[in-house]
Amino acid sequence: MEENRKRRRIHKQPGYQGIPALPDDKQFIQNRCSPNARKIGTRIESTSIDYWIDKHYHIREQLGDDLGKRNGIEQEKVHPLVQECLKHLIFYSSTVKGFHFLNHNSHAGGRMLRIICQQEAEDGEKLNVMIEGHVLGLNEYEITIISAIKKADFQFSDGQYGVELMGQNNSVLLFSSRGSISEISSI
Repeated sequence: MEENRKRRRIHKQPGYQGIPALPDDKQFIQNRCSPNARKIGTRIESTSIDYWIDKHYHIREQLGDDLGKRNGIEQEKVHPLVQECLKHLIFYSSTVKGFHFLNHNSHAGGRMLRIICQQEAEDGEKLNVMIEGHVLGLNEYEITIISAIKKADFQFSDGQYGVELMGQNNSVLLFSSRGSISEISSI
């Protein structure tokens, strides 16, 4: 009879991980700071960022300069570049020691920090946008577009920082010193 016959065994398939365990909210696990930590909450902060254009930029966009009208610096191209660069600037100011891009009232007497935002355009030229950022209060910022030009060999001022966007969520933080531009960090 069939009573003495062994049951067929179920064998695990290669790569089978099993059913994942249910997350335990009370469990102590490793985070970036401690090998034994428990998450107690998450808070999403809202930030107000006002974007402005300087009259200098407006004149260059509308009328040009001594060389004629500057093509490729329309607000529809410049504003999204500045918005995308801002995320990268915030990242770099949090991860690169000594780097900051926002001015504050206490900066009186010195020259305000201005940053160059760059991105290669469809025609191979680079769109270069000079911005100045200010802290207005807690979670309140003001970013002003000072000037823009589409030029492949744009020259930074000595001691000036720039961010060049290199595609989806990638960028390079640049610094100009004594006429040469060096890469400080990248993501």
